[in-house]
Amino acid sequence: MKDFITVNDGEFLHISAVKRLRHITDEERESLAKLGKNVNADRFNTRIDESNSKSYAPETIDEIAAQGVALIQIDEGAFVPRDNIGRVKLITDKDRAAFQDRTGRTMSNEFRSRIETKAGMVLSRAEPATIMQRMGQPYQARDMQTPEPQDMAQARDAVMSKAKTKPRSNGRQRSPEPQN
Repeated sequence: MKDFITVNDGEFLHISAVKRLRHITDEERESLAKLGKNVNADRFNTRIDESNSKSYAPETIDEIAAQGVALIQIDEGAFVPRDNIGRVKLITDKDRAAFQDRTGRTMSNEFRSRIETKAGMVLSRAEPATIMQRMGQPYQARDMQTPEPQDMAQARDAVMSKAKTKPRSNGRQRSPEPQN
């Protein structure tokens, strides 16, 4: 797999710097548009969260996955580079209480997993076992996904039917081997 993601017309970003990638929401796009008349918010498709910053890229998640970067879907529309994941841990009530003591905020009960990456920690609504299962089968870009077995069978049948109806060549034919 690749160690770098190519974004923003030739900018290279090492996957160890990526905490999370996710689709840009309409609200974020509206917020970007308010930054000034020189900002074309419609060109951005992906938000890249790094250890201490965030950036936006015109490439889609599918285009980034097509670059050969193994992405693990941690939530709907949110991904982490597989090689960047160090630990996946179940969030316990004790963890929630410690978070509240430390920050004064309450952690949503929707979060089930804590994923530690080289760039920092992210939370997920998926169970740790689900994330670990996805580690074995990274996200595939839509245009790169393997066809469904039913589609493969239909393609095979079409090829076979064409082979049966293929007209014979006028070229020289081999004589059958003599049988003993």
